[in-house]
Amino acid sequence: MGRCSLLSRQFSLLLWKNYIIKRRLWIITFLEIILELLFAIMLLMFRKYIPTEQVASVSYNVQQIANLPSFFQTPANQHSPWELVYVPSNSDVVKNIIKTTQKVLGSNMKARGFSSEQAFDDYIRYHNESSNVLAAIVFEHTFSHKWEPLPLKVRYHLRFSFSPRNTEPIGKLFLMPKEPEGWHTAYLFPLFPLPGPRNHLYSDGGSPGYVSEGFLAIQHALDKAIIQYHGKDNWLIDHVAVNVKRFPFPHFVSDNFLEFLGQVLPLIILLIYSLNVLMIIRVIVQEKEKQLKEYLQMMGLSSWLLRASYFITFVCSFLITISLMTMFFFIKIFNQPILRNSDPSLVFIFLVCFAISSLFFSFMISTFFNKGDGVHWNNLMDEVSIEDNLSFGHVLGMMLCDSLCYALVAWYMENVFPGEYGMPQPWYFFLKRSYWYGYPKPLLRRHIDTEEVSHSEYMEAEPVGLVAGVQIKHLCKAFVVGSNIKEAVRNLTLNIYEGQITVLLGHNGAGKTTTLSMLTGLYPPTSGQAYINGFEITREMAEIRKNLGLCPQRDLLFDYLTVSEHLYFFAMLKGFSKKNLKNEIDHMLNIFNLEEKRNAFSNSLSGGMKRKLSISIALIGDSKVVMLDEPTSGMDLISRRATWNLLQQQKSSRTILLTTHHMDEADLLGDRIAIMANGDLQCCGSSLFLKHKYGAGYHLIMVKEPQCEIKKISELIYRYVPNATMESNVGAELSFILPKENAERFEELFTELEENQKMLGISSYGASVTTMEEVFLNQQFYAMLVKRATFSVRNWKLILLQILVLLTFTAILLRAITFYSEVRDDPKLEMSLQQYGQTIVPYSISGNTDLSRQLREHIKVLLEDERQVPQMVKGNMEEFLLNGRLCTDRCLVAVEIDSQKNKTRITALFNNQAFHSPAVALALVDNILLMSRSGTRASIEVSNKPQPRSAIKAAREEYHNRGHEIAFSLFFGMAALASSFCLLTVTERIIKAKHLQFVSGVRIINFWLSAFFWDLFNFIIPCLLLLVVFKYCGVKAFVDDHHAADILLIFVLYGWSIIPLMYLMSFLFSGSATAYAKLVVFNFFSGTIMVIMANSSIKTLDNLFLIFPNHNLGQSISGFYENYKAQKYCTSVAARDCEEKGINYETNIYSWMGHGIGKYIASMAISGLIFLLMLLLIESQLLFLTYRHYFFSIIFSGFSQVYYRWIPILAVDSISFAVMKGECFGLLGFNGAGKTTTFKMLTGDETITSGDAYFDGHSINKNIKTRRISYCPQFDALLDYMTGREIMYMYARLWGIPENHIDRYVKNMLKSLLLETNADKLIRNLSGGNKRKLSTGISLIGRPSVIFLDEPSTGMDPMARRLLWDTVMRIRESGKAIVITSHSMEECEALCTRLAIMVAGKLKCLGSPQYLKNKFGSGYTLIAKMKSDSTDSDMERFKDFINLTFPGRTLKHEHQGMVHYNIPTDNLSWAKVFGILEKAKDEYKLEDYSISQITLEQVFLSFAEHGRAEDEEND
Repeated sequence: MGRCSLLSRQFSLLLWKNYIIKRRLWIITFLEIILELLFAIMLLMFRKYIPTEQVASVSYNVQQIANLPSFFQTPANQHSPWELVYVPSNSDVVKNIIKTTQKVLGSNMKARGFSSEQAFDDYIRYHNESSNVLAAIVFEHTFSHKWEPLPLKVRYHLRFSFSPRNTEPIGKLFLMPKEPEGWHTAYLFPLFPLPGPRNHLYSDGGSPGYVSEGFLAIQHALDKAIIQYHGKDNWLIDHVAVNVKRFPFPHFVSDNFLEFLGQVLPLIILLIYSLNVLMIIRVIVQEKEKQLKEYLQMMGLSSWLLRASYFITFVCSFLITISLMTMFFFIKIFNQPILRNSDPSLVFIFLVCFAISSLFFSFMISTFFNKGDGVHWNNLMDEVSIEDNLSFGHVLGMMLCDSLCYALVAWYMENVFPGEYGMPQPWYFFLKRSYWYGYPKPLLRRHIDTEEVSHSEYMEAEPVGLVAGVQIKHLCKAFVVGSNIKEAVRNLTLNIYEGQITVLLGHNGAGKTTTLSMLTGLYPPTSGQAYINGFEITREMAEIRKNLGLCPQRDLLFDYLTVSEHLYFFAMLKGFSKKNLKNEIDHMLNIFNLEEKRNAFSNSLSGGMKRKLSISIALIGDSKVVMLDEPTSGMDLISRRATWNLLQQQKSSRTILLTTHHMDEADLLGDRIAIMANGDLQCCGSSLFLKHKYGAGYHLIMVKEPQCEIKKISELIYRYVPNATMESNVGAELSFILPKENAERFEELFTELEENQKMLGISSYGASVTTMEEVFLNQQFYAMLVKRATFSVRNWKLILLQILVLLTFTAILLRAITFYSEVRDDPKLEMSLQQYGQTIVPYSISGNTDLSRQLREHIKVLLEDERQVPQMVKGNMEEFLLNGRLCTDRCLVAVEIDSQKNKTRITALFNNQAFHSPAVALALVDNILLMSRSGTRASIEVSNKPQPRSAIKAAREEYHNRGHEIAFSLFFGMAALASSFCLLTVTERIIKAKHLQFVSGVRIINFWLSAFFWDLFNFIIPCLLLLVVFKYCGVKAFVDDHHAADILLIFVLYGWSIIPLMYLMSFLFSGSATAYAKLVVFNFFSGTIMVIMANSSIKTLDNLFLIFPNHNLGQSISGFYENYKAQKYCTSVAARDCEEKGINYETNIYSWMGHGIGKYIASMAISGLIFLLMLLLIESQLLFLTYRHYFFSIIFSGFSQVYYRWIPILAVDSISFAVMKGECFGLLGFNGAGKTTTFKMLTGDETITSGDAYFDGHSINKNIKTRRISYCPQFDALLDYMTGREIMYMYARLWGIPENHIDRYVKNMLKSLLLETNADKLIRNLSGGNKRKLSTGISLIGRPSVIFLDEPSTGMDPMARRLLWDTVMRIRESGKAIVITSHSMEECEALCTRLAIMVAGKLKCLGSPQYLKNKFGSGYTLIAKMKSDSTDSDMERFKDFINLTFPGRTLKHEHQGMVHYNIPTDNLSWAKVFGILEKAKDEYKLEDYSISQITLEQVFLSFAEHGRAEDEEND
């Protein structure tokens, strides 16, 4: 298959997988559509009720500025005229100019001088008569004496009242921000420009009021006086008249809806997109957390292909959203669409660009309409406004550029920092040629270089003529743990051959999984090399993964893909023929008995079934190299043997590396066996080689009865074999090693043992050649508190991040609020075209006089000096301004001169879209006139510097109702902080750690109150830091006058109420990340929306929302702030306003009236208590339904469990049995038989559908008492942020072990399970086997009456398993009742006094192990293995020998040189059979054999065959 074809196939498969998962999560798409529909309806309703008006082109009247507006012609009040202030007052020149100005204006204003501008400011702020000041003229020159002349370059600024006196305020649309009051000298244009002319109904331009406030009149009068001063005559007054006029405006549509749309549309788009963005981040992060991304890469998938599939999938998802949005924007329902003039295709492209940018932003995170004429392709590059040359095309380009930047950051970070399990590239990887072009492919498959293999007596010689599929050379891996370096693998050199199964053995933590992780690319090696099919693992992993099959130790499956979809996906990914794919999938399902689960989601499978699926994935698709990490862990015997057969069949064309803890599995499957210990390779060779090196002789294994006489047995054995040694006495198993040199005495020994079996207390026996084999509440509370504290300490980065989010967001928002609410004086602004950059200045001159010629020249000189573009206009100026394309958006002022013989009329035209264009236009004209009289060196520079507010005015403006804004600034940070309290709660519930703690006897009240008080303590710390933020941001209401204590009380009560609410809501979620994200959204929006609604006209809502803590917090903060502001206002100079406006404040802030917050404080206190009681009640009800207490002997009667899904599933069907004190009861069955469900019912993790159970004679359906049981669940319920020692300490405290004994107790328990060296590692860093040891150890802590062990030794190495058995036996002998499930028949035979076998939810048989053996099997079991150099004819000869020697024998199984016979007991003793085989061993080339009574495993397999036969008959 060509590379392009392969890539195409892989890509289509990924898209298929993403589509299936997306389809299964249809609720997200549904929510997006509903959200879009709601917003569309809202916008359409506004579109309907906000009117649209077609307005023809508008021309405006000329405005006279020779005199003040009529409003200022009358006195300010009856006794005081308007005042014209000037600064400085020490200059007679200034006084004369002011007198001339008064004369020009022709008004009766009073002139008042001030020595300095500061004196004038103080007068305005604090003097009662300052309201009479019309304006102040401040010359920016220092006069050394009173007759010092005025310079040619005059600079002055005018100071008018901050608030308009003669200008009507402009009404604003609902939800639109109010335009700030005043002269807007901080801005050149409106913050939110609208289509159409600004204030189009006002000829004078409206606000800020340059005409109506008299600014232009005084400016022109003063300029006239200055021109007269320098010109020494009255020529200007007599011969020139200057007026101003507003620019005309062409036809436009007056549509206030666009103003509204410009504010809300960005927020709507952001909210709609946020659902997709959150979904993208969640999917990518989840696949990374589950290591699915690396797993797919191991299966031959390139990283860029994976990212491309995400991109296409989510772009398609976005396209659905975008198509609907575009349709809603342009659909015509109420006369007009939402967007009437824009091009739908361009809007669609814009939304697509934004989606792509959002998509790449999401990728990056996972690693670490204002224009009235609309947007069209032909105006794509048009500038947004006069002052801003940004265009819509620039926006599109920036979004695409953002996308590229985000993609590059994501690509770089993913390569250099791939996470814990990835293969990091060097920081300069993109500079390496090999990254882009790869390494040259090997020409030939490499054969073994014998010189590179270490020679040792414990290393068997390498096989000759075989190809090494995997070559490992001096491989090392070291981990940095704190300040220490842990060497997990040291100098490993090993060859793994094609056509063989190589088994890697070692104790837990020996380095097996780390080795596999390096070979598959999960971990980079610290040093050394490894080659797979000739490709080096650190450089050519992409090539390696094309033919790599992996079954990891942990099942890496997609939750929302079915079993058959998994097999289809991975087989197609590996390039398997589609023609044969169905048969291959059916074959795999049949082999592993998964046919019934074909269409089941992987997250619904049992642990054993997930294991089967993982192996199927590794084998499907004809992978050349297969690595299996404990593949049969958790499987029942039938599935395990089926897996063995399959591996033997498949190995001929593959290189297979396998790790296991089952010695029989290693012996049967391993062509070569390598054993690791502490990171080193100890030995390597065939099974026979290792047995010869390490074998000590024959093993005599006996299963003891309770009355077993160990001493007499030992004496008997030593009598016949003096050199015999006792190998182990663990549980019910007793074994001795018999040296080979005494083989001639064995038959006699075995004969006597057989004859005295009952007297010696021996249940069964066999021989073989060496094989591979009550609590105190305060202590409970303390244990739970330590657990929460440990979580906080280990997750300090997360907690710090949450605190920083709270403080940062609050500080930023508060600074923004205080910035916009702070009373600041407007800055000074020069009235000059230079403020606007380069503009076009049209001018027209009619008449041919000396003055007109002078003015023409001076206009050009002046404009060129200011870097403006003069534009001569011939004809009508208004027509040019209306129709001239050259002037569109680039003309701010224009000059029209009509010069006749005796009179010249000059009109200064201004573009009202700019705030200050009237004064700029007039300044331009007056400067031209000055230059015509005094030369080109003369100039007038005028500025606008509004007066400061008076003290009363400042007090009025400082009193503002921003309490809700202050509250809103807290909501997001508080939402993030409060929601974090669900993280540990949800995690403990999902992984069953909470259940395990309850089973261990934790009282509900201890569990929840310890969590509550610790979380409340953690909540108070950031609240104290918030007070510092309030101080920094200048929120005096919260820090002055000891108010910090009041605010802290509000926060504490909010924590008191919100924390238990988060606990309650955590029950709604099945994942901590999902719970956190959704609760953040809930807390933020519930607080915001409720506060807005409660302050609307529907006041009853306020009382309805009192149960919600976020509402109470918002109202408390808002009320406190507003009451403080009201109090400050009413006790200031503006006190009279409070009476006039009815403004009140509460002296007691905790009042229930007015701004008082008493009812909110009380509500938080009461609701917190209610939530806590609800939490305890709900948990108690759950216990009532599920948890059952106090039993010492157990009786189960008619137990049933039904799962009500689409089709009810009967998981457990009317089972009945009893367990007595001092008994170990084994529950056996295949995967899915109902064992784990039974355990869940017994331990309270599932409800009982019908039936009853009696513990110590009490019915659990009728009696609720505190119980004392221990439980080791099937899946480790461990808190991964704790160490092994810490979690053992916690459970020891829960069991009430005295504190001064805990250390020694835990130390002994850790030692007994071989966990001492790993005790102080975080649990998340332990191997699977060590986690299992820890789970089992936890279940054995304390003094439980009953212990439930669900597959306790899964994943344990043999030594740890036997130590566990010994511990369990001691506990059983102490009088405890033990219930155990296991797939290890050896374990059940060693531990169990009675056994029950379950099939399809029913008990098929029940009795002691010996009873089951007698019922389902009799005779002896002979297992013989031929030597590796034996031939088929040798095997046939041996079989003929057995047929002849043992009549009635049954060949049960023949596999790869191994035969399994059942030999009847008729006239044959065990000793006689042994003697026959010992004599025939060499003659028939036997490598190994064992003879024993029928084993429990064979009984189980025999029973399985009977069960299947019965099922077939029933069918």
